[in-house]
Amino acid sequence: MQDMIVYLIFITIGAGLGFSVRKKRGNTGPIGVISFVKSVAICILLFVMSTRIGSNEEVASNLGTIGIYGFLSTVIVLVFTTLTAFLFRKALGFDKKGRSLKHIASEEDSVAQLAEAVHEHEVANHQDEKNVVDKTTIMILVFVALGILCGHFFVNKIFSDYEYFTKLASITIKVWLTILLFFVGFDLGYDESGGGDFKSAGIRIIFFPIATVVGALVGAVVMFFVMPVTLRESLAIASGFGWYSLAPVLIMDAGHITASAISFLHNVMRELFAILIVPLVAKRVGYIEAACVPGAPGMDICLPAVERATNSTIVIYSFITGTITSALVPILVPIFIGN
Repeated sequence: MQDMIVYLIFITIGAGLGFSVRKKRGNTGPIGVISFVKSVAICILLFVMSTRIGSNEEVASNLGTIGIYGFLSTVIVLVFTTLTAFLFRKALGFDKKGRSLKHIASEEDSVAQLAEAVHEHEVANHQDEKNVVDKTTIMILVFVALGILCGHFFVNKIFSDYEYFTKLASITIKVWLTILLFFVGFDLGYDESGGGDFKSAGIRIIFFPIATVVGALVGAVVMFFVMPVTLRESLAIASGFGWYSLAPVLIMDAGHITASAISFLHNVMRELFAILIVPLVAKRVGYIEAACVPGAPGMDICLPAVERATNSTIVIYSFITGTITSALVPILVPIFIGN
């Protein structure tokens, strides 16, 4: 809980600084050095976390089984997230394309304009969706593979005291995680569209991030009955919402190495699977459900996929759902895992 408070403080400080910088210089586009530092932090976190996974004999000898559990947990969570979003949409009176029968024209126009602004902002920050996915996937695979190999072959040779290594890795993870969250907060404060999203979109949009969270947690309960994890671990895994560089670190820091490995694979798969199934969900189930499927990546990596599969109005649902679920990760994961 103490670490969670520290993380939230640094997110808040970063957001305040980002807001101050935007007011002083204006939002003239993304700041390159911040994106670079965030990328470095993510790479270091992935490497160190994977090194700890590879150095743990029990986990290393069961990576195949853990991969199956990661896949199974992802399927379960995505199914229940889609189902819960569908039930919420029906209860709130939205049609398949996200249109409300009670939605007045002026409100539709303001949401559409806001969605277009968010979409243009994200397109400016991201290259072609395929290239972004390819680069992200390659980065994940490279640093995870290097970390696991280094952990398995070199940790015992370099560190005679394994406990010292785990403490050093834990400190490294906490430091770089704090740096990452600070700059995540900076980006939130620096993004001039962020503050107006909630005001312009209307109160009903808040129910869909709630649906995303509820769906994941219901899926976690199901996971508990079909996977060799405790209920607390299952809830913590599902509460990652696709943020693979944060949730597994928090779980590992609490001493749950196997659950951390499952969490990492689950959250990576959630992001990748979301990109693949968003068009199918939009076509067969509904536009709003498609916006809920990605979870945290719905505010960035998965946003172009949502826009192409639905329409510019639904972009705001994805953006806000991603923002809220991202903010909940450093709160819910430590609560459930008991850190």
